[in-house]
Amino acid sequence: MVAALYSNPNWDDEANDRSGRIKELNAHFNEAIELIYHPERDKTTDIDWSNPFWQASQRSLQRTREKFGLANRDITVQDVIDAESEEVQKLQDLERRADLRRQVDQLVISN
Repeated sequence: MVAALYSNPNWDDEANDRSGRIKELNAHFNEAIELIYHPERDKTTDIDWSNPFWQASQRSLQRTREKFGLANRDITVQDVIDAESEEVQKLQDLERRADLRRQVDQLVISN
């Protein structure tokens, strides 16, 4: 993103604050790194959606919700994960049953 700020000629104008944007981006990046290494440092439950990192996350979550048809429903991402794990369990059960059938078929063929 810093390279994009330097290479974009729209930021060459004196009215645009390229250095301020780079400093702001760097501050948010450093904060994100601190939270990764020390998540207990900040236990706030309110997310600052004006932070560019959180805005990107919010867009990604919205696209995911739309992909699974949850955009206008009151279903959490955890509900989707749980539903997928149930589907995986069903598929694994079906695969086990198919393996058992194959084993039975091999016993019948070998006799």
